[in-house]
Order: sequence, then C-alpha cells, then structure tokens
Amino acid sequence: MPLFALKPIILGTFFLLLIASYSLTSNAAERLTWCAYYDGKPWIYPINAKYDGVLIEQLTIFEKNNNIKTTVIEDLPWKRCQREVEIGNIDMVLGAYKTKEREKLFSFSSEPVFTNISKIYAYSAVDNKKAIDIKNLDQLKELSVARVRSDSHGKVVDDFIASLPKNKVKDLNNHKQVIKRVISGQSDYFFYTESQLKLILQKENINISLLKKVFEVEDRAHAYLLFSKRSDKYQKYNDKYMNAVKEYYSQYNLEEQLKYHTARSN
Repeated sequence: MPLFALKPIILGTFFLLLIASYSLTSNAAERLTWCAYYDGKPWIYPINAKYDGVLIEQLTIFEKNNNIKTTVIEDLPWKRCQREVEIGNIDMVLGAYKTKEREKLFSFSSEPVFTNISKIYAYSAVDNKKAIDIKNLDQLKELSVARVRSDSHGKVVDDFIASLPKNKVKDLNNHKQVIKRVISGQSDYFFYTESQLKLILQKENINISLLKKVFEVEDRAHAYLLFSKRSDKYQKYNDKYMNAVKEYYSQYNLEEQLKYHTARSN
C-alpha cells in the first residue's frame, strides 16, 4: 500500500486514541484525602474496618454528586491530623470546632457540617475542698482550670476560659497531664463531656472514682471542614461540599440518624 494511503489511517487512529484518552481522563474521579477525630460518635466512628456516622453520610453524597473519590488517612493522632492538613499533605479535616489558633492556620467551610448540642462538665478531684456546691461559672472563676493546649469545648466554655486571668489557666500537652494535675490538686478542675472523659480514663487506666462532677454546662458547638490556607482546596471544594451538606439535611431526619448511629456505634 502506498505511503500516502496510510496517512489517513494513521491520523484517524491517532485521533481515536486521543479521544479515548480524553474520555478516560474526563470520566476519572477526582481524588481527595481526609483525616478526622476518628471516634467522634455519632458523627463519625470506626465499624467493620470502615467509618460511619453523619459525617460519612454527608461525604458519600459529596463524592457521588461530584465524581470525587476520597481516601481516609487512618490512625493519625488528632494533632498530627491537623498538622498534616495544615502543611498540605492531606486535603481536609472532616469536622473540627473553631478556635482562634485554628483560624490562623486553616480555611473553615462557609457553613458548619454539624452542630453538636452537648452537656459539658467541670470535673474536680474527689477530695478537692474548694470545688464544692458550685452553682454558676462565676464561682469557678475563683478556682484554677487545666486544659489541653488549643482544645475547644464549645463557645460557652471557651469564652469562659478566655475571660480568666492567665494565672488561673494551665495549658498542657495531653489529656493525661490534665487529669493527673487535677487529681493531684495542682489545678482545681477541667472540662470534658462524659463520653470524652470515659474514653480518656479507659486509655490512661485512671479510675473515675478519683473525680467528681462539680458543674454542668450546656453548649452548642459548630463543627466545620478544615482546609489548609496553603492550598486551593477551599476555593475548589467548599461550595460543592456545602451543597452536599444541604442535600443531606433535606433528605434525612437528623434526630433519627443520630439515634441510629448512637445505637450502631455502641
């Protein structure tokens, strides 16, 4: 066959391959990575070697609507998760409360992904003679509080701690240090939800009988997606994710889903 007769065939084959390549590329799912506070029942929790919860149901809608495949980066401590997102090694944190320190480092989603209505308790050492008959937060102002540095306990508690003199607040590196400090009497109290404290005490093998509840605070804490300010992920995905969140709340009865996931995660 003459060479000039082969040219149309070669060109036709080239364009077919080019179209096929474009089609495969355009249909391929985008990929995002995420990490989280992995055991935040009922919003997110591990089960059967996977994760479930309200946050995962929202994530599934986001993936489906936008042809995006997400991958969890597992087994990261909470601080390491945030750090990896901050420096751009992971794309987003799936649910975190706002703090002043985080606002310096992250772009928060334009709307919350959930609002956690919770009861937070002030705990003191069982033999603490000062933390007795506490009726309001003003009484706690006279005592000293310990907390994990940069932790958030919701707006009411965070604002209260921010209002205290510096000599009344001890910032520490981890939960064990906080609890041990209060049990020893070096600080008078700390704040945790019941479920948070239960998990920490189990992990650190500390007996609950060494502590007592001294005050209860009801608070609403809004949780957001976190994106690194060093990347363009917020600009690319915030609106798409917020649409998925809105769709989720229009499709599901949140109260029923919370009951379902609470039962399933226990």
